[in-house]
Amino acid sequence: MPPNTPRRWSICWRREPELAVRVAAAIHVGGRRWNLRVDGAIDVLLPESDPAGAWAQLARLERSNGLLKRDVQIGRSALPGSV
Repeated sequence: MPPNTPRRWSICWRREPELAVRVAAAIHVGGRRWNLRVDGAIDVLLPESDPAGAWAQLARLERSNGLLKRDVQIGRSALPGSV
């Protein structure tokens, strides 16, 4: 079941604590998806379907490639296998 409530989402994001501490804000959009503000400057738009998978993938990409240290302002995970 996707983390579509604030309580479920808070459990989900704790699985990636290195990234979770960098989230300045999490906005629950329309009760179905999440927008995150990371490092106070980068907006990450998680998909409605499988936000937990997108969150885990974002954490993997950050660990392996430093994705969020690049000159990025908005990241949207809309397609399977993309962030």
